[in-house]
Amino acid sequence: MSLSTLFDIPSTALIWTAPPGFGKTSFLLEMIPVSKKKIIFLSPLRAICEEFSDRVRKDLPSFFCETSDEFFKKKKAILISTPERLSEKIWVHIEENIEQYLFVLDEVHLFIQWGYDFRPHLLEVFMRIVAQEISLLILSATIENEYFSFIKEGLCLNFENIYLVFRKIISIF
Repeated sequence: MSLSTLFDIPSTALIWTAPPGFGKTSFLLEMIPVSKKKIIFLSPLRAICEEFSDRVRKDLPSFFCETSDEFFKKKKAILISTPERLSEKIWVHIEENIEQYLFVLDEVHLFIQWGYDFRPHLLEVFMRIVAQEISLLILSATIENEYFSFIKEGLCLNFENIYLVFRKIISIF
């Protein structure tokens, strides 16, 4: 079984920590065409969203969506956004059939750290995804122990299948 097919299994979350340049984004680009799910890529950093958008536009233009309306019309697609730009309209579509979607949270430690300090919506989005067991790929170069414990606790309370990939070593909780 490849990492990309893990998300075919309901109630699956994968945490992948690896240094910058290790290939997390390249893996995601390879996964987009073979995934059975529509992908929603979220980063709290607009620069990362813009950089990833440029790569998807260049490498996989048929999957890239400029708008949420376009995203929901396509059978296979990726929506790239900051968490604050996910409107309630988008959430309603997702929550009508959560099995169709895979969330990718990039720089997840910032969802927790900044969610406590000055961008509470980040933490709310993280918790909304976790509470509904929407398939989840979590990416980060580093996750401090405090934030990792918080993430792990939330996942363990809600997901049946949780995987940790540290570079290339796979652990199962």
